[in-house]
Amino acid sequence: MQNQKALKAFIQLRRALGQANAQALLPLGLGPAQAAVLRALESNGPQSAVALARATAHDPAAVNRALTGLLRKKMLRREQDRQDKRRSSLSLTAAGRALARRVARVHAELSDAMLAGLGRAEREPFIRALEKTGAFLHARNAQRLLPED
Repeated sequence: MQNQKALKAFIQLRRALGQANAQALLPLGLGPAQAAVLRALESNGPQSAVALARATAHDPAAVNRALTGLLRKKMLRREQDRQDKRRSSLSLTAAGRALARRVARVHAELSDAMLAGLGRAEREPFIRALEKTGAFLHARNAQRLLPED
């Protein structure tokens, strides 16, 4: 029963954060996938669309829609690989970097709002528990993807 309670709480938290994130990004004219792409490019530098889908944990179709919108708004530039013309790399323009910094501020405010319901002594243990749970699930999922010997 405790496991179901934890899963239910996580699903509620995920849903509430998703809605709050989408609302907070509206004034910037962005959706969550576009914001995730901007943040990933800001943090990790130029990447392919496939790498961005992996880095943002969004499905490739959502990332491609996000890329189309960001390219149209001139927030990104696409450069073809010189050796392999089928491959391309995406990077932020100056306007894209500025928008990524605005997204970072929105996300910082959202994080503060999420933690505001906790006392100061509860915040660090909560964050550590989230990190530990995320790392465990990530490792477990990666293990399932490994080929069996």
